[in-house]
Amino acid sequence: MFYNGISGWPAHVHVGYATSEDGLSWTRMTDDPVFTGEGIDYTGVSIFVSSAVVLEDGTWALYFYTIDTGNFSGPGKIGRATAVSPFGPFTADPEPVLLPGPEGSWDEHAVLNPNVLKTDEDYVMYFDGNMGDSDSTRDRVIGMATSPDGVVWTKYNIESTTAAVVAESDPIFKTGLSGAWDRDRVMDPNVLQTEDGWIMIYESSHFDQRQQRRDYGIGIAVSEDGINWERPEENNQLLATLADKGWTAIYLITAVSHNDTTYLYYDVQANVQSGTIVYGAAFTGSLLPEK
Repeated sequence: MFYNGISGWPAHVHVGYATSEDGLSWTRMTDDPVFTGEGIDYTGVSIFVSSAVVLEDGTWALYFYTIDTGNFSGPGKIGRATAVSPFGPFTADPEPVLLPGPEGSWDEHAVLNPNVLKTDEDYVMYFDGNMGDSDSTRDRVIGMATSPDGVVWTKYNIESTTAAVVAESDPIFKTGLSGAWDRDRVMDPNVLQTEDGWIMIYESSHFDQRQQRRDYGIGIAVSEDGINWERPEENNQLLATLADKGWTAIYLITAVSHNDTTYLYYDVQANVQSGTIVYGAAFTGSLLPEK
């Protein structure tokens, strides 16, 4: 596990490395961070690592997004850092690997939360992008890009869509219907490719006017090809902010599969004055709906 550590905000985020024998109890492997995120010309306030992958040549790669002004919704871009082993030290590439789209596009403000996986054909990145990310615009949605080497990326684009918002690339997963728990934004995609199909675990949030608080949730979507996604017919929300636990926010999430078990890790803030704690959950069996 690579995890983000921080002593306050705004501040530089440092990245640590931990290992586990069962996926639930973790041990820090180094006293010092394996990646500091400092001294990178294209970052603003800080960075957050959200994905790790081992490349064809054995190089370890961390994919991160930048926090350019202190606002977690952007502006921001996606970068990469590499090392010969998970113990680091990781060195960031001199340039970002994925930038926001042009003015007027669906991801003109920011590209965030990269999730990279290796397929039989190439590398695939899922990410979320937005034009401003407010509850009234419902514009924070999920996109996809592909790469032959993990460095040069091409955003998914439907050539027949020519409106300015999707002229150069298209999102592959959008917000839910009005009144749904994921109606305002979908973000932080975590995708698993299985023999029977693709699974996406993602996050959403919206402001509850009645309770005067922001509610967070984690949901699931499924796909046969990794491009066309649908929500299961039943309630697709896996986890919600639980007031009785004193949780006020769910931040970064990570999903991994090992043998027949899917592990979900989520970063929770207990109250507005506290730091965050990583919680874990495990599910054995298939998350895909029965056909």
